Amino acid sequence: MGTGRGLTRCATRRAFLAFGAASLPALALVGLCACEKGAGDGEAARQAVADELTALTGSSAPDLLGDAASGIEKLGLDCREFLSALLDGVSWEIGEATLEGSAGSVRVAASRRALSGVLSSFDDAYTAQALANGGHPEESELYEMAGEVLLECIRAARLEEASADVAVVKSDGSWTVPQEGQAALTSLLLGS
Repeated sequence: MGTGRGLTRCATRRAFLAFGAASLPALALVGLCACEKGAGDGEAARQAVADELTALTGSSAPDLLGDAASGIEKLGLDCREFLSALLDGVSWEIGEATLEGSAGSVRVAASRRALSGVLSSFDDAYTAQALANGGHPEESELYEMAGEVLLECIRAARLEEASADVAVVKSDGSWTVPQEGQAALTSLLLGS
């Protein structure tokens, strides 16, 4: 009997090991599916940000520029031309999504126009141009000249790196970029 029990224990161990070995791939597959679901949410949130960036850069200039559009037009500039100069060379990379429940953020890094340099170079260039034109042209000419100088300064501005955490929310099973996330993307792209 002692030998029978030893064989039974040995057979039980082998059966347990065989079951464990057979179960490992199944458990790994279950774990992979669980990770895939989380990765799917992250990818869906990242895609929502990518879609929003595409919509922003493809939107009509007055929509993206908001209240500034009327001021740009007052300078004699076409808003589309202004926006085209501002976004020329701009690129972005969508990074990691940090999600908790139905809210989170997606990190976006962008290469954009350095607008801080534009303002100082605009002041210098505008003053020099106004003085070269006699210093006291008509008001409408001043605005037009300011628009031309501003556009030149934007085109000459170097690109700078910036990043932002863009808010995302999950509603009805889909990830979207809420208004605060849209504002963060606009600010990131336009350097404001």
